[in-house]
Amino acid sequence: QRWDVQHPTIDGRRQIIQAYVGGGTQYLTAAQGMPPEILKRIEKLALDFFWEYKRSHTVDMATLKLPREEGGVNLLDIEVRNEAIYLTWLRDYCSSSSDRPAWAFVADEILKRTTTLELQDSTEGNTDILTNFLEQSWCPMLNPVERGGRPNLQATGLPLELKLMFSVAKKHSVRLDAPFVDEQAKLTRSLWFHSDRDAPTRRILKRHTRCLRENHKVAHHATVDGHRESKSCHCPHCSSQRRLSCRNPNACQRTARGLVSSLNEKWTPDWNLPDLSLELSGDERAMNLLAEEYSNPVIFDPSFPRPEKPLAYARVFTNALKVRPSAPPPDRVVAGFHDELPLPNPEETVACCG
Repeated sequence: QRWDVQHPTIDGRRQIIQAYVGGGTQYLTAAQGMPPEILKRIEKLALDFFWEYKRSHTVDMATLKLPREEGGVNLLDIEVRNEAIYLTWLRDYCSSSSDRPAWAFVADEILKRTTTLELQDSTEGNTDILTNFLEQSWCPMLNPVERGGRPNLQATGLPLELKLMFSVAKKHSVRLDAPFVDEQAKLTRSLWFHSDRDAPTRRILKRHTRCLRENHKVAHHATVDGHRESKSCHCPHCSSQRRLSCRNPNACQRTARGLVSSLNEKWTPDWNLPDLSLELSGDERAMNLLAEEYSNPVIFDPSFPRPEKPLAYARVFTNALKVRPSAPPPDRVVAGFHDELPLPNPEETVACCG
């Protein structure tokens, strides 16, 4: 109300909201998040101030947040600003082990313990095979009791910070995706509860997967080693597996192959990838550095980043456009008059417009 005494214009009120409401809440939101009820109160205060505390508001908040070209005044969208902050939390959560903050490792253990009882039954109490909700197909519960699956009444629910981070990840469809995935990233990604399976694995017997986890210590694709296709095989590999209490190494191998073959093409090991070895020469890189210094056009860098850690492939907004390898361009004929036009199918008819 102190600012309202000066009777600022509509644009002045917008700038005051931008500076004081946005600047005054950004630090605490980045540090500990903003509860939904606080967000609603702040937006109501901002809307009341914008309309000089009148009972009826001429235009609602959703319209005021729009750009001027769309009929709004570009008012600060606090909810979108907060979601951008929570996405930076998720970025730090997905960092490599050397750059990962300490709270991310604590978050891993909390997320594992806030799951449904169905998931705990399928893991048989072994939460070590759970890595994180981006690599695998499980989801933590936002509240102790929620729809879907048997609720875990012993869970206390997620803390506010993790709840906000997980909610924004689901809202904007954060997932591991890229045009091409490095082979090392495929091999180091967890084989259990893989979130990129195209084929169901319900027919795989539970005792075989238990043997793979407990006796063979299989966790990633890199640890699924091959052996001879025979139940009575006495090769050194099968003999060593029998000493580990595995009754049928051949059945375990078939189970492992079934788990790997159920993955989609992008995450299947040894899948043929296009040659992505293009890169700039040393002289071209030097020219680019000089061009950037003087704000001149640079030479396009054709090199494609291929990190070796699965979490490095985390992408946001994948619900709008799923990243897939581009299809080959269609065959085209130069425009103009053609006496003869070869067709792969003689029964096809071509309509020409002049």
